[in-house]
Amino acid sequence: RLPEQQGRVLVVDADRKSQSTLVGLLRTTGFDARSATSAEQALKLASTEAISLVITRSRLPDLTGIELATTFHHAYGRPALILSASEEDVRATSTLEGVRCLPSAHSARELLGAIRESLRSLGAAI
Repeated sequence: RLPEQQGRVLVVDADRKSQSTLVGLLRTTGFDARSATSAEQALKLASTEAISLVITRSRLPDLTGIELATTFHHAYGRPALILSASEEDVRATSTLEGVRCLPSAHSARELLGAIRESLRSLGAAI
């Protein structure tokens, strides 16, 4: 029996191996996970599908994770998580509405908790 679906999450990462690992984790825990390798691809997908949350790396081929996250949040009113080891990214996102930065060196439990918290705090369906 599959876990109950908890929302559609878009994973944006140019590293296909990291992307695949995260998408797999999300799917096994009940999320409908999609993937993109660039901000452009992510925003195009978000314009055609109801995405509950974006999870992105801080560095993408075309935009920064912060640029993608803020663009997504402003366009769709949904939250975004940025995975980054940079203290600068953590500081830069601390005042942004709908955007949270999570250190790259996180456990699966921490990541899933941050995803659920982000979805709850912004009223997205989980």
